[in-house]
Amino acid sequence: MADGKTITAVLRDDHTLVLDEPLAIESGTVEIVIRPQRKETQGSILASLREIRAGQKRRGHVPMTRDEVDDYIKEERRGWGV
Repeated sequence: MADGKTITAVLRDDHTLVLDEPLAIESGTVEIVIRPQRKETQGSILASLREIRAGQKRRGHVPMTRDEVDDYIKEERRGWGV
């Protein structure tokens, strides 16, 4: 195993790793590279947007009105010299 091995593990709340399988190597110092696994997306984009909106609402976020968005865009374009 001199070239290394890739296995998965669980990172616990106390910042310790629990390996998914035992390693057949001698005790000693090893190098650990952490790459979080991406969660597979479930559901549709609309479900994701609903979840985002619900989170924003819980935090008290009030989205801009159409007029506010239009005014913002006009102001941005003024800065471009257009």
